[in-house]
Amino acid sequence: MLAPVLDAEQVADQIANWADLGAEGQLMRTPQEIAAMALMGVGGLIAVIGGLMFLVIAINSMRRGYRIA
Repeated sequence: MLAPVLDAEQVADQIANWADLGAEGQLMRTPQEIAAMALMGVGGLIAVIGGLMFLVIAINSMRRGYRIA
């Protein structure tokens, strides 16, 4: 069975519907839930910064030709 062909507007509507479904269960009700989400966001930011630092160090080490031994 072939998938229906959608125009750009239908595709945009479908993506918007998927986005709505994803955010639907994330209602913050209490200050504790808001604090927990903020803490998770800070943890994610720290993880991203750590990953970027690793990449910078690894790329610099490869460019300079350091060997581990």
